[in-house]
Amino acid sequence: MLLLLIACSPAPVGGPMDGLPARRTLSPSGSYEAMVAEGGALRLRPAGQEALAIPVDEGVSPDLAFAPDEAFLVYARRTPHNEADLWRVELDGGVPGEARPLIQWTGTEDRPVVSPDGARVAFVSGRTGLAAVWVLDLASGDARQLTNVGLEGSPRAPGAPPEGFVPPPDTATFAWGERGLRWVAQQAAWSADPGPE
Repeated sequence: MLLLLIACSPAPVGGPMDGLPARRTLSPSGSYEAMVAEGGALRLRPAGQEALAIPVDEGVSPDLAFAPDEAFLVYARRTPHNEADLWRVELDGGVPGEARPLIQWTGTEDRPVVSPDGARVAFVSGRTGLAAVWVLDLASGDARQLTNVGLEGSPRAPGAPPEGFVPPPDTATFAWGERGLRWVAQQAAWSADPGPE
């Protein structure tokens, strides 16, 4: 199975940032790295440079993804209600513009993955009460639920998911490949077809 990994799993790196250990995600070409401090401070800098990183945002989780052409970055940002929304920041030659909300629903939206053409973002949302994979069309703003559709009201045993529940991906394996979205969860491989690009 051939997968095109769009978002790299954040990995701990040596050295503090603002006094806190940082996690980083490299851009597809390796030209830039996004660093998230333990406290949620997001910084962007050219990869391998010791120059001061450019502040981008605060309250950010390590779940982020560069567009394949490095034109923008999508990330999850914590809300005051201990949830997370998706935000987007344009990158002009690696210099971030103003951060703008991409998805601000009730519940948590995180684990973004940008499509190979940069036109859509797949993510995990708890909007319906069950964590599910969704896809957002960036041009229209339309979002569509791909997994666990209609399961939110299904009967279930206490503490167990409903029958037919598809577990959400972890960040390390969530990828947009030639045949759609693929991930590993609960020691099994899963997939979802986002439809044509």
